[in-house]
Amino acid sequence: MKRSQLFQSALARCRESFMGYPEDPAAPVLIKQLEYLVDLETGVRNDREGLNDITIGIIAARIVEDFDVPLAKLLHEVQRHVREMIAE
Repeated sequence: MKRSQLFQSALARCRESFMGYPEDPAAPVLIKQLEYLVDLETGVRNDREGLNDITIGIIAARIVEDFDVPLAKLLHEVQRHVREMIAE
């Protein structure tokens, strides 16, 4: 799966998964960070400085794993790609 597809898939899954938890403060943070990654990877944005502020892996470990393990695994994969992007 291409990186952009991975990010788009994670974004869609987050939106779907958090529908049952609309009051969860993690939802808008994850969605905003994933939208940034999608925009960055598809060329809509080019400001890579925000990569260092991505906390998707931390949120996955502290919150998402409690109610959606497959999504948490997907988010950890996203975080791995973010680390690669920072190193590029």
